[in-house]
Amino acid sequence: DRVPLIAGEGLLWMQDLTPRQRMQLERCPSPRVAFVILARAMESGLGGIGQDVPDSPPSPKCAAPQEGSAPEESPSLVASLREHALLAQRQLVDLEKQVKQQTALHEADLAALCQEHSHVCRDMKLRLFSSFARQQEYSALRQASALQEAVAGSESVAACEAFG
Repeated sequence: DRVPLIAGEGLLWMQDLTPRQRMQLERCPSPRVAFVILARAMESGLGGIGQDVPDSPPSPKCAAPQEGSAPEESPSLVASLREHALLAQRQLVDLEKQVKQQTALHEADLAALCQEHSHVCRDMKLRLFSSFARQQEYSALRQASALQEAVAGSESVAACEAFG
């Protein structure tokens, strides 16, 4: 379940470690042990890891600090770790800003699409109602015309019979 060591941004000093030193760090049983190993390596200029620490199991020199005692901190290691943490925090803030901007843009686009959809639906309803009204009007005109013709026809028949 150990995570392999990878030298990334802010941890360029890890490139100075030899493959054997990286392997020893990967085999450390806890982060506290790794911290002690790195602190000693930083104090000795990154060259002392392989000499003081056997491959496995860890010797008392690289064992985890006892309760109540604090591990020795190397100023350059602490500064590098702080710099890496600050860089990660800045990247996180930048990513959060980008997500908020994208969210605002997407919400504006969605609102514009919803408004356009509403207008299109309203226009289609008006066209449908207009078309229906024209059909009803045309139908009513045809019925009225047919009725007038029927009335006019019956009047002329009645007039003819009256004169006839």
